[in-house]
Amino acid sequence: MEFTIGICDDLEEERLALANMIRTYAQKRGKSVRLRLFSSGMELLDSAPEPGGFRFFFWIFLCPINQGLR
Repeated sequence: MEFTIGICDDLEEERLALANMIRTYAQKRGKSVRLRLFSSGMELLDSAPEPGGFRFFFWIFLCPINQGLR
């Protein structure tokens, strides 16, 4: 079974680093993964209705403490 995993981060180096970690993890365990990388939340959400969707997604969300959710 192939897992489709979405990775969302505005920094390309962060997306690529996480993708590399996931590929290494999957390869060591004999798992098949398909990674989709996104530079924005809107880009990720716009692709969500596609057939098959995501099995997992990583969305890095950081906000300053003084502007956090209330």
